[in-house]
Amino acid sequence: MSALVCGLLAACGTLPDGGEPRSFVSTYGVDSTRPEQFVYCHGASCGTHDRIALSAREWSDIRRAMTPPARSAGEERQQIALAVARYEAAAGQKTGTANDRGGNIKGMLENMFDTSQIDCVSETINTTTLILMLDDAGLLRWHEPGRPANRFGATGWFHSTAVVREKATGENFAIDSWFFDNGQPAAVVALKDWHAGWSPE
Repeated sequence: MSALVCGLLAACGTLPDGGEPRSFVSTYGVDSTRPEQFVYCHGASCGTHDRIALSAREWSDIRRAMTPPARSAGEERQQIALAVARYEAAAGQKTGTANDRGGNIKGMLENMFDTSQIDCVSETINTTTLILMLDDAGLLRWHEPGRPANRFGATGWFHSTAVVREKATGENFAIDSWFFDNGQPAAVVALKDWHAGWSPE
């Protein structure tokens, strides 16, 4: 749902600046990171959130993205990106967000109140929830959930992302699912590059 929404949210101060991942998502009513029951955000700044559950088959499909255990941190980050895709696809069928468009700037005024679209704040909350879910299940070997990050681009637009921290090096990586359509693997990029304005374009 676009940079305009995210820019307005920044002006209103509705996105906490980072914070530990579990306390960050709890700010938006995410009180569980269990596949059997969790909150999924959509619309602007988690203005709409549904309490949903993954079926055993859906959760198994997400877990398969993380198996076999990664042989390196880089491989695990790609597994996380794929897990995000499967998570979004499953949630999209339950929340009416299956047609969410990535990085949607065209038509942003028309889409501002379209709850089938997911802005950068909601994407950050959802992806952080999944990362916590994976961690709780013991599926992260090389990483731990990181503090969500915010940035202002050269044009003044606000943007946010979920983050994982590599255990061995302490380096942070953005797991940014906003750039792509529902069900596509998230972008994975060193957080320092993301802060510098990285985008897939």
